[in-house]
Amino acid sequence: MFLLCLLALAFHSTFQPYKERRPNVVETLYLITLCALTILQVFKKLNINTTLTEMANIICTVLLILTSLHAFGLFVLKTVRFFNLRSKCRKTCFPNSQRGYGSMKNTDVRRSGDIGPQLRKQNVFSNKSFSSSFSVVSD
Repeated sequence: MFLLCLLALAFHSTFQPYKERRPNVVETLYLITLCALTILQVFKKLNINTTLTEMANIICTVLLILTSLHAFGLFVLKTVRFFNLRSKCRKTCFPNSQRGYGSMKNTDVRRSGDIGPQLRKQNVFSNKSFSSSFSVVSD
């Protein structure tokens, strides 16, 4: 396991897969932490000394807590930034004037007495050519 972690660390350090420097550094630190955890797990399995095993447990716990807190902090930060940008964009990116909506005072409201368009739609089906073709011939 340690060799796989070391191989991943060497590959990552050589090729630096991200464009920005900060994600590369953070990823490298995570891989170094993973290598340290695997070394400490080897010490725990050897059972050379009980104090060494206890110290390895404490160091593993601290490393796991620190990396988990960092990952959780990044998650919260990214989530807050996402929703802040989203709420700012709603206020600035799409104001009412750009949507094409006017105020309610300027809106043309059809009254219930204005049934012209509705009657025209109904008259399409009551046209003579349609009604004659569907009529039943009685003997």
